[in-house]
Amino acid sequence: MSAYVDARTEHFEEITIFDEPALFTSLRIDPSTIPVGVYKYEIRHDDECRGIACEVARRILVNHWGSILTLRPLDLGDEGRIYMDGDEINYGIDSPVTLGEFMKRHSQGIETPAKQEER
Repeated sequence: MSAYVDARTEHFEEITIFDEPALFTSLRIDPSTIPVGVYKYEIRHDDECRGIACEVARRILVNHWGSILTLRPLDLGDEGRIYMDGDEINYGIDSPVTLGEFMKRHSQGIETPAKQEER
């Protein structure tokens, strides 16, 4: 089994993080499978291993808790990360969804690089 999943075929849990719709998997996502206009971040859990999400960054090396995809970039600030206490994530109760389904549902009004080229 690969250590990375294919964003095009994986089924994700739909969540919100910082009030932004996102897709979550506890696995790492192969960056080469992520379409243009989709942003990947990784989440780190606490050092005590209590399962508390405590940091979002482009890449997490230690205490990887999961990966998320968003259709809008998150502002990671000057440090390139956001520290959090876990309350910033709201989990959905819907069935798992694919990236394609998520994009159809949430891409209205979002200016993606592909849409910019159409102008």
